[in-house]
Amino acid sequence: MKTFNSSLLLLLSAAILPVLSFSHFPTRRLPAQVQKELPERHLVSVAQAQRGRECFNYTGCSGSGGENALNANYPLPCYDYVLTIVFDGMFGWLYDKDSFAKHQRQAGRGEAQAIAKGRETAEWIKTTYGIDFTYLPDEAFLESTPGNFATIYDDNGGKVIFFNYLLNPSGRYRLISGSKGNEASFFNSFVSNGGWGIKVEADFTTRDGTHLAAGAQISKGDYVIGICSKDTIFGSDYSERKPLSIEYVCTSFVPPTSTVIIDCTVEHHVMGSGTARGALFPTPGTPGKYDGRNVLAFPGTQAFP
Repeated sequence: MKTFNSSLLLLLSAAILPVLSFSHFPTRRLPAQVQKELPERHLVSVAQAQRGRECFNYTGCSGSGGENALNANYPLPCYDYVLTIVFDGMFGWLYDKDSFAKHQRQAGRGEAQAIAKGRETAEWIKTTYGIDFTYLPDEAFLESTPGNFATIYDDNGGKVIFFNYLLNPSGRYRLISGSKGNEASFFNSFVSNGGWGIKVEADFTTRDGTHLAAGAQISKGDYVIGICSKDTIFGSDYSERKPLSIEYVCTSFVPPTSTVIIDCTVEHHVMGSGTARGALFPTPGTPGKYDGRNVLAFPGTQAFP
């Protein structure tokens, strides 16, 4: 029997341009003198050198040797892009058709395209997990109603629901910072998180014997970030001003009252394929409030499905 439980589910589911602009946001670089003085072994990893990209590993006081060495000789990898997203509010889903439609438009989809993307998700879930929600009508991919979700049961009372979702903005989900190579920029910009998926409400066994633990959530969606892509490191090839949209596929663990585990692959036409991983922790004494971090790194270690 295959196992697909919480321990294995550690979201909520390209080419890199050679020159990208930072001209509209504050930028921090390593001081020129520090860059000049760094030993060669701290400048370029083999992988980065093969791609012709510089990767400065700032050693600070560890570069002075002795007790301050801090394993300075150990090679450190360098990501092309890293995005840090913070959550520090009330966790929950917003089931509102108009808000979901707005999220889809910001991700570049009209109604017909959103329905097609939702059906694509249902087909992927059927192919990957043998759980068939492809029979659903078009409207089910545009609006979900709590208490009336499409539901499938197994022979032992296991339960899986299909729903489209939008993270409630009261969670204050926002991009704090982003980096490209040796440069970083501060944003504090709202992140809209929405898509389609299944959630396991009671331990479920698929027809091929795969076990899905209660709390597992498997989804496809988008992070739509409220920054002008054209004016940032993330989208200098944009021909118009629009939000930054990053697609994801997640196999996350979202229990009702404990830690939420985020495990996603992500895709962007400029940054390429990467991973999004993090966790949200319940705030003691405040039911429903969570604090957490989600870090997106490009390139990642997983292929985008």
